[in-house]
This record gives sequence, C-alpha cells and structure tokens, in this order.
Amino acid sequence: MMIDNAHGLDEIFPVIRSETLYCEKHGVNYVAKTIRIGGRHQTNGCPHCEAEKAQREAFERAKRFEEERKAQLLAATLSKIPVPPRFKDSSFANYELDQAGDRQGKRLAQLQDYADQFWEHHTRGTSMILSGGPGTGKTHLALSVAKQIAQIGFQAKYLTTRKLLRQVRATWGNRSQMTEQQVMDHLAEVDLLIIDEIGVQRGSDDELNTIFEIIDERYQNRRPTILITNLPWLELKQVIGDRSADRLRDCGGKLLTFDWDSHRAPTG
Repeated sequence: MMIDNAHGLDEIFPVIRSETLYCEKHGVNYVAKTIRIGGRHQTNGCPHCEAEKAQREAFERAKRFEEERKAQLLAATLSKIPVPPRFKDSSFANYELDQAGDRQGKRLAQLQDYADQFWEHHTRGTSMILSGGPGTGKTHLALSVAKQIAQIGFQAKYLTTRKLLRQVRATWGNRSQMTEQQVMDHLAEVDLLIIDEIGVQRGSDDELNTIFEIIDERYQNRRPTILITNLPWLELKQVIGDRSADRLRDCGGKLLTFDWDSHRAPTG
C-alpha cells in the first residue's frame, strides 16, 4: 500500500525532493516529500507515525492545561484560607519527624486522619486544640488539614488571634463595608476555622468575649474549630475561659500536645 502524505503543504510550497520510503513500524510505503518553507526544509514522515505524534502532543497539551487549571483553582482556594507565605508549601507529606519521631508521627497521623474523616467531623462539629511550644509543627499540620479539605470543597479559614480581633474592630468605623455581625456570622459559619496564637497576648475582657462568642456560635452550629496555642491546657482555660474550653472538648474534641523542642532551634 502506497500513501501520499504531505498535508497539502506541497500544493503551497515548492517540492525539492520526493521519494518512496517504508515504515517498518506500520508496514506501509509512503511518499516522503521535502518542501522548502522560507529558508528551511521540511520532510513529512509516515502518516501513521505523524498521526500518533499529533495525538501524543494533543494529550500532553490537554494534560498541561488540566494541571494549570488545577493549580489555578488550588491557588484561588488557598488564597481564601489564606495560607501565610511561610506555609505555602506545607503538607502532611513534608512534615519532618526529628528527635521526637514517635510522638510527632502520632500527631501527624491524628491530624491526617482528622482531614481524611472531615465529612464526619464537620457533621459532628469535632474541634481540636494543638498545644505546644513554637516551632513544633502545630501550624504546619493545621494548615495541612485546611489545604486538604479545601481541595474537596470545604471552606477553611486561618487567622491569628490578633487578625481575628482586628477584623472585628475594623467594622466599628463608618467606612467599613461590613457590619460586626456580618463578620461574626462569617467566622461562625465557615466549615473549619483555625485560630492561631491564642494566648500570645492576654486580651481584654471584650476581646475574650469576642473569641468566646465565635467559639460558642460555631459550637451551636456544629462547626469544627482548630485552636493553636503555646499555652498548656490549664493556662489556656484561664485565657479563653472554662465555657470555651468545654465547647472545644465536646463532641469528641481532642487536646493534642506538641511537647518536643522547636525544630527551628539551633543545634550543636
């Protein structure tokens, strides 16, 4: 069988050579025409080989497009959390286990399971408290939870205590586009709220009441909350109050201690 294949380009550009070749892969003879396009020469190959090449290239283009689309969607999703630049690449997969490997591994497994079973925790309103010194991986793992559940459609939000209170106070001015109630409602309704740096600054009674109101609203609505603190449990209860502490431990809520040295601490 003889196949004449030059994609019609030989009707436009001058043919400078034509020969019959055999494709061993497909077992066919074909006419290979060399044409001159500007200052360069181009020779067609076996039409079956060229069709396969075109199919592979189309597949690769579609694959790259899909990867870019997913990356854009993920970036848009993470911007709504929002993830601080320091933790942009944080994930369960790159959480480092060092001198406290067994204990760290247990916390990693618990928070990975929390993310994996978030449908159930969201239904029950199961919260978590991550307690331990700075640099022990609490925020890394909490944001790993947020990233994972955000990719399956849940809405997660991460705020430090100061930013949370600043968002509320920002509504008090005349130029605010949102009322205090609207901000509180959003924080109460988001699927997962992560509040970091609880207890870094001992707040006023008004600030503590704001935090309690958010935790209480989320508790009433069965919305999970992850609290991150450097304080041990008894000191945390003094800061947020017994009522908030009880609500966070209800519905299967757990206190996870990160009782090892900071991985950021200098060694040697």
